Amino acid sequence: MIYWIMGKVQLGKGLGKPQLEEIVAFLQSITGVIPEDALTIPLIPSME
Repeated sequence: MIYWIMGKVQLGKGLGKPQLEEIVAFLQSITGVIPEDALTIPLIPSME
């Protein structure tokens, strides 16, 4: 369900069941290690 919403909101397209199944299969196939700097929340400078 979330992928259908993402397609509609982010792409402006209604995705069909076959397309959603392909997206889910792709996302589940991704492997690897997340870089440490990607896990750190950046500090935003103060406006003061």
